[in-house]
Amino acid sequence: TAKAGTNYTGSKSKNFTINKKAIQVTNGNYNGNYDGQSHTITLTVTEPSGTTIYYSTTTTLTSSNYSSAWSTTKPSRTEGGTTTVYWYVHTTNWNYSDVNGSNTITINKIANTLSVSAKSLTYNGAAQALVTASNAQWTVYYAVGTQLTSSNYSTAWSTTIPSKTDAGTYTVYYYTPGNTNYNAKNGSVNVTIAQYNLSNATIASVSAVTYNGSAHTPTPAVTVPIPSGSSTTLTNGTHFTYGYTNNTNAWTATITVTAKAGTNYTGSKSKNFTINKASITVPSSPSAKTY
Repeated sequence: TAKAGTNYTGSKSKNFTINKKAIQVTNGNYNGNYDGQSHTITLTVTEPSGTTIYYSTTTTLTSSNYSSAWSTTKPSRTEGGTTTVYWYVHTTNWNYSDVNGSNTITINKIANTLSVSAKSLTYNGAAQALVTASNAQWTVYYAVGTQLTSSNYSTAWSTTIPSKTDAGTYTVYYYTPGNTNYNAKNGSVNVTIAQYNLSNATIASVSAVTYNGSAHTPTPAVTVPIPSGSSTTLTNGTHFTYGYTNNTNAWTATITVTAKAGTNYTGSKSKNFTINKASITVPSSPSAKTY
């Protein structure tokens, strides 16, 4: 418009454009370890006020679909894995333009809490479970003598804790493939079933014998109180051997039962028995004779 009192008069107009400003947001991913809690992305609108945020975990949100493929509830994740969260921020403020984008929620697996421990065992004549397992996260597989890995656990396995009867040392291998929240874990435990000590055996009573110039070698029955609530009679030459001391002359003799090497038994036990003195035999007086 011309200024009055100058050499000009009248006016003329021309248009120019004020572009909308994009909605201002602060956004970020979440990446953390599994802790049993739910987690979500960071998304905060800083300018302007009065906006609406739409979310989807399956579809990229745009101006053409946000009103139909949406939820205004911010998605979260608790279990291990990754969720992509698509978002769209809409405003009715004419001076701002809508914005969209995506962020991820990642929950990482953590170490498996499985613990496998050897049991303290002594031979008792019955099969005994070799280990105890606790805090297992998912199914645990076991094998005795065969190492378990991710490539063979499904074929060389048993989900039952292994049991053994005989005394000896066994290597128990274990493997759990883990699950969504816990990593796989494997390892091994050496387990010993100790030999049963014959000091706990019972040697049957031995009757007194009488000196006869020869060694006395009684063979009383030997029993052990296993399995629990029962009794087992052992076999000479298979489970143990007899030994003797002071077993010829009249006196207190000793019989010793000693476990045989390489059996389920160890140790020894002794029992005394009596060798009585022999009676002297005196011949009767001769009859009278005439010279």
